[in-house]
Amino acid sequence: MEATIATQTPLYKTLEMVLLFVGVPLVLVSPLPIPARLGIGLVAVIYAVIVMYRMGLFRRADLFKIDFKTGAKDVLLRFILLAVVTTAMMFYLDPENLFIVPRKSLALWVFILFVYTILSVFPQELLYRTFFMNRYSDILINKWVMILVNAALFSFCHIIFNHYLVYIFTFLGGILFAMTYRKTRSFVFVSFEHALYGLWLFTVGMGEMLAFPMPG
Repeated sequence: MEATIATQTPLYKTLEMVLLFVGVPLVLVSPLPIPARLGIGLVAVIYAVIVMYRMGLFRRADLFKIDFKTGAKDVLLRFILLAVVTTAMMFYLDPENLFIVPRKSLALWVFILFVYTILSVFPQELLYRTFFMNRYSDILINKWVMILVNAALFSFCHIIFNHYLVYIFTFLGGILFAMTYRKTRSFVFVSFEHALYGLWLFTVGMGEMLAFPMPG
């Protein structure tokens, strides 16, 4: 009982947040042997899953709640803005790669659609929205502090790409995803939004900076 109470203190949660969302990304890009880095990452994920289970965050009614009515309009408007801005950027800066994937390899585009959503989007949204925004709601009480800290840490976890546009896109995306999750409390919906934006960047021709496989 005492151990359980200790894990609920603000100090413990703050240290936990720093270790999981700052320490682990730094370990993953450190010069440690790859097996050690992957092992530490796996331990961190297992720890987060155990905490989520104890918090009751795997309840089907909550985890798979679909709420497209609450946030659909916002997501649509954001997507239109993203599509217009990124298409213009590619048209003027790198026209040869504009829509290169669907133009050259539709099969690759479909394959990435499923792989990216399942192996990247779902785990990230479980950790950075479902876990983070429930676990730390009592130490990041202010709405905008929570959103900005979440977005900054989400951007930081992409340190492996070491690209300024990745940091910008993931920080802005993190703000939007945090806002969506706060509004809908829907893992499914925020994952849909995340996948939509990420796959659009891949589609429009920006996949290389995000380490997506590109057609030769």
